[in-house]
Amino acid sequence: MNKLRFLLFLILISCKGKIERIIVLSKETKELEIKEYLGNIVEAKDDYVYLYGVSRPLTRVNIETGRIDTIFFSRERFIFSVKERDNVIYFLTNKRLKRTKDGLTEICNLNIDGYFKFLNDEFIILEDYGAMKDYFSLYNIKTGKRLNSFGDMIEYQDVKFKDKLKYDRFTIPYPEYEWDVKGSILVSYEYFFDRLKAYDIIKGKVIKVFGVKHKDWNPPTVDITGKGKNRVYKIKKTPAAGLVISENYIFLCLEKFWLKEWNINKKEKKLRRLYNKGFFFIDVYRRNDFEYIGSFSPLNEEDFFKDEIYFRLWRVKAEGDTLLIFYLQDNRRELFFRKIKIKIKLNPS
Repeated sequence: MNKLRFLLFLILISCKGKIERIIVLSKETKELEIKEYLGNIVEAKDDYVYLYGVSRPLTRVNIETGRIDTIFFSRERFIFSVKERDNVIYFLTNKRLKRTKDGLTEICNLNIDGYFKFLNDEFIILEDYGAMKDYFSLYNIKTGKRLNSFGDMIEYQDVKFKDKLKYDRFTIPYPEYEWDVKGSILVSYEYFFDRLKAYDIIKGKVIKVFGVKHKDWNPPTVDITGKGKNRVYKIKKTPAAGLVISENYIFLCLEKFWLKEWNINKKEKKLRRLYNKGFFFIDVYRRNDFEYIGSFSPLNEEDFFKDEIYFRLWRVKAEGDTLLIFYLQDNRRELFFRKIKIKIKLNPS
């Protein structure tokens, strides 16, 4: 009996001493509905979302005030990437990096189109959508020179589909990376393997492959449509909804689309139930050693739905280590926008 009481005492002490690793302290939501389709979210900062679509101008919309500004328009050139930095808008079109400061200015010719992110005022990392090798490149935008390239395209694991999936970006959904860069490291999520990979940008070498294995996860399946020469093989889209690196942490946003062999029933009522059961969640890792801290679900059904509207998460931003900002756009008419800011407390030790 004494031993039993002692064990119960230890259990009670351990429960009282348990520390929640990640706590949501507050949530703030702003919404805006516009009258006509202007495009999808390609960048976001503070209360602004930047919208772009084919044959549409690059537009900035203030979610707080509803003000709409046209930034750039060209019927001939497709805009591949947009970034806002220090109140200046940068975008990549026709292999040329441009900015809107005191008028439209061409900064340099990169000889390639793709998605880019800033390291600082002088250097960017560019993602080359069509490359199987040297997928990421470090550029000096003051000289237009490429200084380093690294990283490989993720390849599908199943050999019976590997040759058929020619990674032709025009015929199949191209394998999608979620990635971010901070200081001298780049972290990407490789969803074919459910893992994260950290690179040293300067050396172009892998520092570490890491990440928790998620329950019920399995490799994305391949959908086959058409017959004969018209047969098309499509890989399921990435479950990653965003990846952002703060001063001390790495935040990976995921939706459990891998459930039921990647065949989630997307009927509204069933999706609502899923989002109330942690379908959307965030894994948190330390930036210095890539150790897993924990996971949490800050957004639920009420954040992804409004009446008959279903929202898709387009961008995630971090302010310091304790603020995460989510930018969502409705997935049907694409006229409704939400900005959700959460404040969190982390207890990593």
